[in-house]
Amino acid sequence: MEMKGIKKSMGSAYFQILIILFLLFLYILTKLPLFGLAAALFLIAMVILEFYEGIMKNGWKSELVETGKTIAIAIVLWIALTFVLSTSSPISAVVSCSMVPDLSRGDMIIVKGENSYASNAINATEADALALFSNPTVYFGNRSMKVDGSIYNYCYSSGDREICSMFFKNPELFVEKRGSFTFTYSQCIREDAATSSIVDTEPCITDVSYNSKSIDVQHDRTSNVIIYNPNPSDLFGKYGDIVHRNVIQVKTESNTYYLTKGDNNNVFDIQFYSEQYSMGNTPFLKDQIKGKVISKIPYLGYYKLFISFYLNEDKICGTKLIK
Repeated sequence: MEMKGIKKSMGSAYFQILIILFLLFLYILTKLPLFGLAAALFLIAMVILEFYEGIMKNGWKSELVETGKTIAIAIVLWIALTFVLSTSSPISAVVSCSMVPDLSRGDMIIVKGENSYASNAINATEADALALFSNPTVYFGNRSMKVDGSIYNYCYSSGDREICSMFFKNPELFVEKRGSFTFTYSQCIREDAATSSIVDTEPCITDVSYNSKSIDVQHDRTSNVIIYNPNPSDLFGKYGDIVHRNVIQVKTESNTYYLTKGDNNNVFDIQFYSEQYSMGNTPFLKDQIKGKVISKIPYLGYYKLFISFYLNEDKICGTKLIK
């Protein structure tokens, strides 16, 4: 009887795993939030059912002890990973499509802490570094204007129709300045990630210069992809940890500031601004970096997204930005 019970239990477990995998397959195939929600609810139901069956079989005291042991083992394994990989977040999941094609939404990522992170280094004055915390001045032709975040952000929200029409047609005529930092736009192509067919052309940042040094942003793939904790008062602080490329390190006598960008985003993180929340983003310091991405496992991260109810995809999912 005991062997039959074990076989029955194993058969039930295999069936549950198949259902979970099938719901994931349906979500990936259709991108319908309904299948992600179903997967999340089924996972929760599995845990509750397992706990209930344990109580019925062994009593609630015994089941609490077993559950405590399971939680303790999970905690020990997590602590071991944080020690080995030198980070408080050794395993995470990619929430957005901002790093396509290197990372996709739903990837499980392995993160490792380092003493330093590869990027383009710029030695700047403290005044110029602090200018990165303020809104830019946009120059086009013989005109200039102050905007929140960036001209890109301004024109995709409620910007002046005439100016923004010019920006969308000829973005190379526009530059943004923050102190001695200059952000230059060009016309980029957004392709279908699967077929490489052109979806649209749109403005994007392609170059950042400081005095005589210029950085080709759009083709940078040597800088580390990092996971960082945004400043709490920033727009991105509302969404938790961010996984983006560490494009530029701005070094001053007293601090080093980090400028990051999603490979599939048109602008740097500091150039985003939300009129709804009246919030933007600012540069951050090294102690806010949790580590660099060293490996990924496709799709497994979706289960974390489902449990967290991150069910909807970005509009840029399925596309990639190229110069």
